[in-house]
Amino acid sequence: MDGNGDGVISKKELEKVIRSLGLSFPSWKAKRAFAAVDSNENGLIDTDEELKELIEFAQTNWGLVIYE
Repeated sequence: MDGNGDGVISKKELEKVIRSLGLSFPSWKAKRAFAAVDSNENGLIDTDEELKELIEFAQTNWGLVIYE
């Protein structure tokens, strides 16, 4: 998901992944995901805990099965 290799996931990067999966409303889905998991509210998924929560969010809300 980290398209530019900077070690964090931005909303734009998440939107791109959602779009590539063929899911509808990628911007809305990314915004909702960030609202749920970006605990330090810096606009990035930048901690292991936030990444774990993003994976759980995607599996629960988007019906994805993600293997780590």
